[in-house]
Amino acid sequence: GDQPVSYTHLDVYKRQFLTSEALDSLTADERAFLLQTAILAELNPELCAAVTGRADSAEILARLGKANLFLVALNTGSSHYRYQNFFADVLATRLRQTYSLEEINRLHAAACHWYRDHNRLLQAVPHALAAGEIALAADILEDVVANSEDDRGDILPHWLQKIPPVVLDLHPRLRLQWAILNIQHGEIKQSQALLDDAERSLATLPDDSDGANVAAWRKDIFALR
Repeated sequence: GDQPVSYTHLDVYKRQFLTSEALDSLTADERAFLLQTAILAELNPELCAAVTGRADSAEILARLGKANLFLVALNTGSSHYRYQNFFADVLATRLRQTYSLEEINRLHAAACHWYRDHNRLLQAVPHALAAGEIALAADILEDVVANSEDDRGDILPHWLQKIPPVVLDLHPRLRLQWAILNIQHGEIKQSQALLDDAERSLATLPDDSDGANVAAWRKDIFALR
């Protein structure tokens, strides 16, 4: 006979039903806003406006917030929200079903540029990667390494692993920083391989590369051997 439905599966089914009912009760503009902002881990009027191109993003967010539509306020009394995890998953699925890959890439690219323009570089990186802008992601990570004064060792390797070697060849500083992080974690073998790759990259950089930086990087590589 039929297997009994577990409470967990029933709960998921109910949530999916309620979510679909909630979405279907909205206007087309509101549904589009929700789908287009489904790529975001946080929602604020300026970021949403940059991604959706809607000047009324603040009003839509306020309206959805008052309707208690699966939004969680990040700060009491603020206009910053995030979607409840389950609702975010449903929206992401509907987004993929409704929009083309090219359209979704454009949404991620808009989010990336907003974060970069507001000097929130680490938040820009995943959107650059999701948009397929690998070279841009590497450029942003280079800025993170150059400008950051605090320890990024917890997150940098995660993103660096997603950059293809052919792109990292143009960013020896990233490999150098990656090697330093590996040394700090006792991963000597991996660090030496990264230093080898960084050294090879330096030898193939274009002629108009910054000579002072190249010389400094070579000195750092030598010191880390």
